[in-house]
Amino acid sequence: MDFDKLAEKYRLLWARENHDRPFVVLYAPKENIRWERMPKAPQDLRARWMDTEYLIRRHRFYMEETSVCLGEAFPQAWVNFGPDIMGAICGCGIEFGEDTSWAVHTWQDAEKFPDIRFDEKNPWFVQLQEMTKAFAADSRGEYVVGITDLHPGLDGIVSLRGPETLCIDLIEEPEMVKKTTFQIFEVFKKVFEAQYREATRFMPYTSNWMNVFSADREYVTSCDFSCLISKEMYAEFVLPEMKAEWDFLDSSIYHLDERRRSRISTRCARRKS
Repeated sequence: MDFDKLAEKYRLLWARENHDRPFVVLYAPKENIRWERMPKAPQDLRARWMDTEYLIRRHRFYMEETSVCLGEAFPQAWVNFGPDIMGAICGCGIEFGEDTSWAVHTWQDAEKFPDIRFDEKNPWFVQLQEMTKAFAADSRGEYVVGITDLHPGLDGIVSLRGPETLCIDLIEEPEMVKKTTFQIFEVFKKVFEAQYREATRFMPYTSNWMNVFSADREYVTSCDFSCLISKEMYAEFVLPEMKAEWDFLDSSIYHLDERRRSRISTRCARRKS
């Protein structure tokens, strides 16, 4: 695949200059897929998420054996521990299921929010980096290596505290919540830069869980927790940190993961990119 040509196509898209035709991202299934070639999953559930060799072989099988990239589609792989990996790097635990994962909330004291600092020796961060490095080494430019699913801001606190507890915290400890969101943001910057360096080791392009091709430091920003709060609380607790994310990144797509979108999208639209 000509990734340089694809990068130019995406540049035209974001500049709203793709005048020749609409963008098409299509992964067409192949006929007569040889499913017997799919690597056998480890019996240990945790290994299915963290066994690097197995995951690389599994991703290669899906990229090479099951579909064809048409239009602006492209082959990519990324290390996926689920949406609570940012919280885990800040101190929570993660439990794995068959096809999803969830946070083990570790902040039980409602009156105390411990300070958060980036720890390069955090076992989740170390594992994440080692696996991303392995994917990049396997790719050698044959497929795009994406950045993992990072949720800073209030979503990061949800991983540590739980959504019900955070709802109470917004009322009882508002200043502590604001302080913690920006502490997590500082950790996010370190993790993102580290992920970006490894993902782009063999090509200057990357992607993310949304499968969006990027030629710069682009990432998906979001706050899933925002579905539980008012537009006034969104403006007070979410938007300041979100603006900091937008300023830090070269470009971004805001992901709305809830029904009541208009009150949030209006706030985001006021932010000029």
